[in-house]
Amino acid sequence: MRPLLLLLFLLCPSAFAATLTLELPNGQHTLSTEQLLANARAQDIEIPADVSYKRTMHYRAVPLAALLDGVKPGDHLQAVALDGFAAELPAAPLLEEKGSRAWLAIEEAGKPWPKLGDGKPSAGPFYLVWTDPRAAGIGPEQWPFQVASIRYLKPLAERFPALL
Repeated sequence: MRPLLLLLFLLCPSAFAATLTLELPNGQHTLSTEQLLANARAQDIEIPADVSYKRTMHYRAVPLAALLDGVKPGDHLQAVALDGFAAELPAAPLLEEKGSRAWLAIEEAGKPWPKLGDGKPSAGPFYLVWTDPRAAGIGPEQWPFQVASIRYLKPLAERFPALL
């Protein structure tokens, strides 16, 4: 069975392309690896002190703000990983275009990223990385990897009315 899967991958790598689901105030959108790589704002970036890899990394990435239509600075989002881990993130720093800037790094089929450790996968298919993270005090918890979806969260008062 494995040789057949390898042959299929070599003949049609797009069959294994990842998808990112965005659940935003203006609706749900699904973007493939190819669509994200073809985004007019995609570019090569360098992350000197990558939180997960502990070294300089180079990625093809899209500014996250370019994907967050309808999101406002006071909103909150949740990045959900393939394994179900969820990181809640305030939208304001994700929307910034100066100083600390959030990027969605995209793992390309022909250029896989290194594994995160022995027996572990890479940080892909999608990884939230930051340029100049110190400018806004961005911590390691704001670098979710293996992202499968990004969701808009209702305001805290609506999610937890007992807090009021």
